[in-house]
Amino acid sequence: MEIPHFLITQVREAKGVLVLGAGASASATAGTGRTAPLSGQALAGLIADQFLGGEYSNQPLPTVSEYAISEASLFAVQEFIKDAFEPLEPAPFHLSVPSFKWHGIATTNFDRVIEKAYEQCQKPLQRLKPVIQNGDGFEDCLRDRGCVLLLKLHGCISRTAVQECPLILTPEQYITHRAGRSHLFQLLEQWANERPLIFVGHSIQDPVAPQSSWTVV
Repeated sequence: MEIPHFLITQVREAKGVLVLGAGASASATAGTGRTAPLSGQALAGLIADQFLGGEYSNQPLPTVSEYAISEASLFAVQEFIKDAFEPLEPAPFHLSVPSFKWHGIATTNFDRVIEKAYEQCQKPLQRLKPVIQNGDGFEDCLRDRGCVLLLKLHGCISRTAVQECPLILTPEQYITHRAGRSHLFQLLEQWANERPLIFVGHSIQDPVAPQSSWTVV
């Protein structure tokens, strides 16, 4: 696809905000070199097999997650997801992300693929600061041009034991998604009003942020 010249200029000047949806992790590998099954429906099937005896595997992820949490517990389901996602390694295009300067990065993904991309890069252009919930202290990074924030909007597998800020899985959690992470969404809304958002994923219809200045690539 042809990328608008304005967008190229904005990225060169470190003014672009990279927003990663589920599709951005679809080519991550699981250590053995095989592509990991990261679609929401694939994850729903794994959860159904583990907690529901395979029933409801054709239902959407929020529904299956709600049933599984009811059968087991929030932490049991989150730990299962952590074990499934922890082995994921960056694909080559993930490893290119640290070679650009960003105004900010945000993701709805639970995995640590982007964090690993920065860890594995010998000379990243910025230091990455993941922010998972209110109180993570990102103000210093905002003032530091050598630092870039990674907003983990739906939680992270690195923090699955905090009940006040769970992974966003069930219908109720989608409704209360700002609980414990309101500052993250406020900052993303501010970025959306000031900078171009470059969305990489399956669809911009996910409830991530205002879409007034999104560019889909």
